[in-house]
Amino acid sequence: MAIDSLASYIYDESLDGNNGSLPSNIEDIDIAKAKKDLGINNKIDNKDISVRLVVVDIDKYIEEHFKKCVKKTLTIPIYLDKFATKNKINFSKLLKEALIEKLIKNKTKLIVLFLYI
Repeated sequence: MAIDSLASYIYDESLDGNNGSLPSNIEDIDIAKAKKDLGINNKIDNKDISVRLVVVDIDKYIEEHFKKCVKKTLTIPIYLDKFATKNKINFSKLLKEALIEKLIKNKTKLIVLFLYI
């Protein structure tokens, strides 16, 4: 799950035009500061929190998880089907473009945060 979270975050940042920052040096991570920044309850003892190295091949992950297509069934009025087919409209391409446009216009984002304690 940490790989999924990290890869999704990096991919989302790249879509927003952010190239991201360099990875943190694992030895420089301050658990107390991270708890404060994340608003984690101070009742959790620092000894119960560990820092883990997460390695992900972004290009491979994107190819396997974000570029796969799924088949969907589309129901439209017959006159639209005939007219679109006659005009060589690619239904999959049109639907994909319309969904992307709608999601970008509405600034819809999926943000997933996993915190392991």
